[in-house]
This record gives sequence, C-alpha cells and structure tokens, in this order.
Amino acid sequence: MITTSSYPQSTLMILTQGTKLMRERGRLPIQVADAKRAHFNIGITAFLFCPEVEGFMLTGIVYFDQKNRFKDGRRIRTSMIVKFVDQGGYSVVLTSTGSTYVLVPQSPEELPLDFSQPIEH
Repeated sequence: MITTSSYPQSTLMILTQGTKLMRERGRLPIQVADAKRAHFNIGITAFLFCPEVEGFMLTGIVYFDQKNRFKDGRRIRTSMIVKFVDQGGYSVVLTSTGSTYVLVPQSPEELPLDFSQPIEH
C-alpha cells in the first residue's frame, strides 16, 4: 500500500493540485460529470473537456460521444465551428457537420471566451 509518507512534500503538493483538475487516466473528470447533469434544450453530441481554439476548430478531450465515433478520454479536433450558444450554464459549439459539443473547462477562469457572435468563414 502506498501512503502519503511514501512521497516527498513537493510531489504531494503536485498530486493534490492535479487531483482536483484531472482524474486518473480512464476516469471521468469531475467537471465533465457536473456538465453531464446540466439541462440542455438542444441535442448534445458530446462533451469537450479542456477545449482550445485552433483556427476555426476546437481541440479537446471528448466524453459521451453519442455518435460512438470516439472513446471517452480521447483528444479530438472538431469540424469547423459554425456557432456558439449558451445552454444550461455552459457554452455549446455547433459544427459544420451538425455536431454539438458542450465545452467543459478545467477551471471556470478558462471560459467564457467570446462565443456570443456566430463565426464567419
């Protein structure tokens, strides 16, 4: 059995801070679990954890893909962004292929980005 006394103090601080934001590999981040419980007025394709803007697309770690394209925890790049909307206290992105992703940040400070205007291509 591993105890906290098995680690140096600096490692314990890193482990403690990291545990809050990211769970062990293969486990659902608490932020995604919270987002999954929210109510959305539109159909949601998947939840995108740690979203980052990349050109006219987003990258992030996907969970609960309703189209069964991606395994939970896989990093993906979305199709081209068409629109951002606010739903259930979260930002939701609509893509050119008709997918809708709930954007789930690691921390509240990471969002909102300015999603109020449609993106023109």
